[in-house]
Amino acid sequence: MLSIVMLSAEVMEFFDLAEPVPAFRVEGVTFCGKGMILEMEDSLYRGDQYRFAVKAT
Repeated sequence: MLSIVMLSAEVMEFFDLAEPVPAFRVEGVTFCGKGMILEMEDSLYRGDQYRFAVKAT
């Protein structure tokens, strides 16, 4: 899942930001057979620092 969020005060402090900026929130789960979870992700990427590209095949 990819969504856009505004950074909270706590996260702004982590990124050393004085003003809020939009961020990409990436949430995902990787499974390895029979529903066993291999990896879970819940990440924030600063919207002023990153771009995402998607290629559908």
